[in-house]
Amino acid sequence: MSGKSKSLTKNGVLSLFNQEIKTAINMQVIFIASTDVSCYLRLSDGKHVSPVIILLNENYNPKFRVGAILAIKEVCFMLLEERTEGQHPLEDKGFHPLYIKSYSLLEHHHVTKSILGSLDPFTSYVDAINHVHQILRNLDPKIGEHIRGSKQLQEEAESLRCRGNTCFNQQEYNEAIALYDTAKKKDPFDYRVWSNCSQAHFKMEEYEEAEKDAVIAIKMNPFIEKVYYRAAQAALYLRDSTPAVVYAESGIFICGKSKDLQQIIDGMPKLNTEETQEKIEAIITNSLERVPALLTAVTRSANISSAASNFLIEKAVAFTKNTISTQVEETLENLKEFTLGDEDQTKEQKKEAKGKKEKNKRKIKAVIEENLKECEEKRIKEEKRKEKEEERKKLESKKEKNLKPINAFHETLRDGRRLYETGQLHQAIEMFSRSLACCCLDSDGNINKCGNSERLEVQVIQFVIGLCRIQSGRVYILDGMEIMKSLSDAKSAFPNRPAAHYWLGLGYEKIYLFKKAHYHACTCAEGLMSQKNIKPLKWPGTDDPIPETVPETLQDNARELVGRAASSRQTPKARCRFKDCIATQAHAYAKEEIYVTDPDFKGFLDVTCEEYCTVSYHPCCWKAHKEQLDEGIGRMSDKDFLGMECITPDCTGKICSIRIYDETSKLKNELAKDKKEKKNGLPISKQKKKGKKGEEDSDL
Repeated sequence: MSGKSKSLTKNGVLSLFNQEIKTAINMQVIFIASTDVSCYLRLSDGKHVSPVIILLNENYNPKFRVGAILAIKEVCFMLLEERTEGQHPLEDKGFHPLYIKSYSLLEHHHVTKSILGSLDPFTSYVDAINHVHQILRNLDPKIGEHIRGSKQLQEEAESLRCRGNTCFNQQEYNEAIALYDTAKKKDPFDYRVWSNCSQAHFKMEEYEEAEKDAVIAIKMNPFIEKVYYRAAQAALYLRDSTPAVVYAESGIFICGKSKDLQQIIDGMPKLNTEETQEKIEAIITNSLERVPALLTAVTRSANISSAASNFLIEKAVAFTKNTISTQVEETLENLKEFTLGDEDQTKEQKKEAKGKKEKNKRKIKAVIEENLKECEEKRIKEEKRKEKEEERKKLESKKEKNLKPINAFHETLRDGRRLYETGQLHQAIEMFSRSLACCCLDSDGNINKCGNSERLEVQVIQFVIGLCRIQSGRVYILDGMEIMKSLSDAKSAFPNRPAAHYWLGLGYEKIYLFKKAHYHACTCAEGLMSQKNIKPLKWPGTDDPIPETVPETLQDNARELVGRAASSRQTPKARCRFKDCIATQAHAYAKEEIYVTDPDFKGFLDVTCEEYCTVSYHPCCWKAHKEQLDEGIGRMSDKDFLGMECITPDCTGKICSIRIYDETSKLKNELAKDKKEKKNGLPISKQKKKGKKGEEDSDL
């Protein structure tokens, strides 16, 4: 994503939104989408990409594509109160849109050939908003922090997206679309929701909606190759090859070479030929009502030959017989060659016209027969598909009937899976634990000697228990991580170690150990690359894959985790300053940062001096610090530290308060020096300085 930024204006995004255009601002087009009225752009200054900027179509001259460089000369904001129409889905709701009033085209995309500057492909749309958010607040103080999204709404949207993915993998596309639509309202800036919803619409053959959602996904993150492919694929099924080529070429320009996108471009000539042939297909039944009136009007017109009249009647019969649609106006346009009067035609012209007529009739007949054959083949395939679907349902129903309720192992497995898929994780853990007990213990309570297949089922059940624990919250997360750690070990016989590495990395992310999360996410991605034939795990006793182990899903999730681990840095509640902090905590997940969501969070202490220095400790580290000062006797109390020198080096103040916070991060107790030592709310050190100054004044 790097290149020599020779043409772009430094801090151009901020200059545009500040409307500080003394000279033209040079920007590169990263995203473009057009409607009948407006053109929606995202522009780059080489380091940052702007939110959506609007260019009216009346000003869209000369036209350009993704990668072009524009010299922007004049912009302006349009206040929402001044607008008469509603906001378009490509606009950012709640923002006053920025319009380009004047520009010139410096370089076409085929001249530029690559992205200029050093853009971060993992930068989200929220980051683009944050970059200009203060400018928008200055323009309108009513724009609040909620526009950038809250963590709670993002977590709810992520949960809905995961549930939608589960429904999608089970081919329940309507349910998946409903969940994705709800997730959009919670977090409209997550490109993954729009992309997944686009694919669900595509599976439902709702190609127009699929294309719209894919375009919004490109807007949110222009650096994802598969989103361009989904948009192009939907456009092709809408019989619109021009946008499909534009999507494919834009994706290759932004994301680099792509075999899938190149295939779309290479396949266009063939698709165009078929599209041209389809324009002469016959009319649908509801269009046939217009044919008699059109035929009557033509046959009554002046100077029409008998050949043309016969041809029209023959065409009408063919349309009615085969119930296939075509554009009658185009057919009539093609008949102009027959409208010469008989008396004006020479014998050679008549012979030539007759030959053309016969040739056209043969072509039309061949196209109609080909389309009838294609329709018949589709009908037969659909019937076979329905028969297979019915057979599959019968087999599944038969399997369920044959599953005896007295078999505790299969019964608890089935209940555990149902509870897991409905989000009842604690109950699912209990059911899978029972299944594990049934699988590993015989009737006398002894451990079974399992074969390879039984051992695999045990590992799969352990994996699912680990999934549930990692997603259940901080009380269970460490247990789930221990399970994933054992399954991901190099000595383990677990067949899908990349899945174990991913979920172990996700656990590390939840406890804010981002380096380890990044390591395991990368290990997962590398494992999937090296083990190309890896298969998803199946629910024990069935042939159904576990969605969390499907390689394609794992690959996408691992990339997203790598991006989050590289960029996410949550602000801790406090940071322990004890020099032997890690060793004192004595567990594998120890760290200096103190988070309320830590699995082992037991509160913390803040020690403050008169100079307002504040030093924090874990409870165990504070205890170890006291023992060091008391030579291991442990007789010093917290109150004994009041009045001692500040713990911070080079600070001359003395400790004046100790605040103790409990497991809920609420203030449990506060120790402070006697109120007599304070005067007028000033620290003692400042009182001394004030006293010295008074003495100097008196000497003068």
